[in-house]
Formats: sequence, C-alpha cells, structure tokens
Amino acid sequence: GTRVIFSATAHDWAVTKSYFVHADRYQIDMHLDIRPRTASATTRPRLFISSPDIAELARDRSNAAYGTADRRSMAVASDDQIKHDAWALPDLFGVDNTYTIHALVKDDDRFVRRGYFKRIDDANVTAIIEGPSLSDRASFDLSFYVGPKSVEAITAVEPRLEALFGFGWLSWLSKLMLRMLRELYKYLR
Repeated sequence: GTRVIFSATAHDWAVTKSYFVHADRYQIDMHLDIRPRTASATTRPRLFISSPDIAELARDRSNAAYGTADRRSMAVASDDQIKHDAWALPDLFGVDNTYTIHALVKDDDRFVRRGYFKRIDDANVTAIIEGPSLSDRASFDLSFYVGPKSVEAITAVEPRLEALFGFGWLSWLSKLMLRMLRELYKYLR
C-alpha cells in the first residue's frame, strides 16, 4: 500500500491526516490527529465525503447512503431526508452513484457523533461527518471504502455496502445471476 500524510494549521488547531491506501482492496485508512495550538482552543472537526465528479457521468445522480438502525445494511436517503435529517452515531455513512461508492465503513475510536448530507446540485451530494467537541489533543482511526460498485470489491471491505445494489429479498438469486453473467462474458470474450 501507499501512505500519504497531510498536515495543516488553521486558527488555533493543527491537524494531521495520515492516509494508508491499501493495494489489495478499495480501502483507505485514515489516522486523524488534532492538536490545539492555544490553551483556550475548542473545535468540532468535520469530514466531508464527496460524490465522484466524473464528467462522462454528468447525468448520473449521486445518492446519500446511511447505515440502518439495526446496523445490518445501508439505505438510500430521500431528497427530503437530505434536506432535513441528521443521523446520530452512524456506523456507515457516505455517497454512491451507479458505478462507485465512497463511504465511512469503520470508526472504532467513535469519532463520528452526527452525519448529514448536502445536495450540491442535481447530480452531486456530499456526506458531512461531525466529530466530538474538542478542547484537548485527540486521535482517531477511521476506514473508508472508495471504489467500484462491485460485489467482490465491496465484500472484501464491508459486506453491508451490498445493500446499495438494491437486490432486494432475492439478493441470493441476483448475485448468482450476476456471477453467471460475468463468467459467460469471460468465456465469450
């Protein structure tokens, strides 16, 4: 894999984000370190997960997706939910379109306190994740799925993201048919 480090200072805070991009799966791990530069500093950090901006997919509408209350799968937010709702302590949170998913999939250090969405235009939406209110140094480890909408790729990182395919109660049959079509394509190609 590859490690990338981003450091910045703003107002009374210093922030370092260390990203580890896995070579064998579509997962990015982030270590977030937030340090006050003054004794009176307070902040509530936020992370933004934007929908993919691909010119060739300009008419493809991005969806807002959140983990369900039973913590077994994901659901797509309606336009009304995007405008008016916020989710407390979501364990899965992100955006998807026809071909890709960008989502928070792991937060063992309990950074996320609240998540909400902002529709940027007709096609794009951003997921906004708020962390805790801080006055002291804090560190958090988070993981994200950033990759294609492929059953195999998703299963390697977080199987609950499969709900974004919308297979329904016949998901076992849909996945079997998808696998058979993929094998047939390989054979005919």
